[in-house]
Amino acid sequence: MAYFWASKSVDDLRGGAKAKLDVYRILAENGFTSSSLSAFEKFPQINRILELLRLLALPRTTEVVFQFPNYNSFNKLASYLASLRHRVLFVVHDVDSIRDVPHHQSLAILKRSHGCIVSGSLWKTAEMQALGLRIQSLECWDYLTSAPAASEWSADGKVLYAGNLASDKAAWLYDSRRQLPLYLAGVNYDPSRKLGADTFLGPFSSDAPSFPADVSWGVVWDGDSPLELAGKAGHYQWFNQPHKFSMYIAMGLPIICSKAAAAAKVVEKYGVGICVDRLDDVPVAIAAIQQDPASADRIRSNVEALRGRIVSGDFLRDALIRLDLLPDANRPRVQHRLDPSRATS
Repeated sequence: MAYFWASKSVDDLRGGAKAKLDVYRILAENGFTSSSLSAFEKFPQINRILELLRLLALPRTTEVVFQFPNYNSFNKLASYLASLRHRVLFVVHDVDSIRDVPHHQSLAILKRSHGCIVSGSLWKTAEMQALGLRIQSLECWDYLTSAPAASEWSADGKVLYAGNLASDKAAWLYDSRRQLPLYLAGVNYDPSRKLGADTFLGPFSSDAPSFPADVSWGVVWDGDSPLELAGKAGHYQWFNQPHKFSMYIAMGLPIICSKAAAAAKVVEKYGVGICVDRLDDVPVAIAAIQQDPASADRIRSNVEALRGRIVSGDFLRDALIRLDLLPDANRPRVQHRLDPSRATS
């Protein structure tokens, strides 16, 4: 029997609601039973207690999936109690202690699990290695959306950065050394620090993102500098595979990222973008692709193929199979063809 704990807490869905809700949906589509009850919708606290009692009454052989970090105290209690009785697995979205987030959740609860699914190269960090767990890595987060990809793509369009635009989170955006003009989409933008050639598009819906037709590329970058992945947030990208990577691919946009980022391994493996040392190198790299129609066609085709996997939940499904939580029969029968040509760098 397979089961997942569905958090309704605003705390647990902060900063990554789309990624966590997609995990719930993929689990449900693959036969996992949700913890959610609706018997006392007007009394959510009673509902949560009933859900916890239901969890503890499950057979000891039950496999229970939780998501991490888990900021809500009641959900922390549920994961601890479940680990005493059941085979618990965690889908790890972030390791806050690595990126030095205040009031982060300890990794101690993960030690009680039977395994973890983590993004990118987070499994290589000393913090995760010290746990001694069975770990499966996600090359990409899945991104379930009904929004269509761009109907046509050309390499000569605009470059987009979408996400949290706060100056303390993305200081590189407001660094005067950045010469690459960007379309910016998201929240917490500081217009008083706008760089000359940037265009602010406003917030966007994570469920159905929509960007101007002249956008051709999506940037995955973070930290204090446009010249390298610097600072805590920049160093975190050495290991983490950001959810925005999957959003760009789901929208049919090739990736621009640092050669030092964990995302670069995926870009190069699947041939879906450009890896650079610094953002100033991007115009030259794009110009080279414009002059090579075969390279541009290959990138477009590869993005389309990878998009097919991301929007159908293939990556989480395959990780569950590798952890013996799903039978091989659940593996998609259609294998999406990818041109393994390396990305431009």
